[in-house]
Amino acid sequence: NSTESSSSRLMSFSLILFFLYHTLNFMMSAESTKKNLFDADDWGFSPAINEGILSLAENGWLNSASCTANIPHLGHRLEDLLRASTTGPGLSLHFNLTYGKPLSRLTRASWLIDTHSGHFFPQKTLLKNLLLGKVSQEAVGEEFYKQLQQLITLGVPVSSINGHQHIHLLPGITATIRAALRATGGPYKLRVMTDTSHKMSFLLTQFFKTFLHQPNDVFTLVPCHYLQNHHLRSEKEFFAKLTSSNGIPLLTHPALHDDFQQSGMTDPLQANRIYQLRMILKYLSR
Repeated sequence: NSTESSSSRLMSFSLILFFLYHTLNFMMSAESTKKNLFDADDWGFSPAINEGILSLAENGWLNSASCTANIPHLGHRLEDLLRASTTGPGLSLHFNLTYGKPLSRLTRASWLIDTHSGHFFPQKTLLKNLLLGKVSQEAVGEEFYKQLQQLITLGVPVSSINGHQHIHLLPGITATIRAALRATGGPYKLRVMTDTSHKMSFLLTQFFKTFLHQPNDVFTLVPCHYLQNHHLRSEKEFFAKLTSSNGIPLLTHPALHDDFQQSGMTDPLQANRIYQLRMILKYLSR
């Protein structure tokens, strides 16, 4: 009886250990799926956007953050982002030719700026000028170099390139970026959109891969998917999007609160930014 009792206790103890092991393994696996989920754009557009990106980084959910070099709020909490990047997210240049003022001294002849305001033309005007062959490639190259050097001067370890409103994939822009990066040494990662639900950037990616990407290119292509508001309508839809992305980061545009008017930001994604971050925090904090 004593032997049977000892054997029974041993069996019970083994079952408990088995249960605890698999429970712990499941919990660790579940937590690991919450790491490096997002690529976040537009660092520098406003303090609240910077803080929204930091909230993703602090939770370990950020794969990379894209920094806009020609925007006034680039320096807001930049040291915190740089500290987080030493063990976490990669940092990218978010090359910008469609918002704010240039860092270089562009003239009307560049076909990149409105000479009355000194601001870049909006995206549609840039596209039109590119199609008409009016945009100065020399001016694009000079502005790219200035924006890249701005980040490097501030200590940002730029490892990747992308563009505001996906301009980095546009014919006429890509070749200029490539030439500038070859001069600086490269190679760099280049973000491409492999999510068919974001049609414009997906089609630009397909065009780039078919006609613009070169053998032994200075670019290493890294994919992303796009997080849209309808993916956040329910927890089920959100996790379905994460699952279908199969480990590819989701591009998001977070903001912690609304400071857009006081920071002078006129970007059209304003309301979406706060909603996206709020729902991400709600679903992933459970």
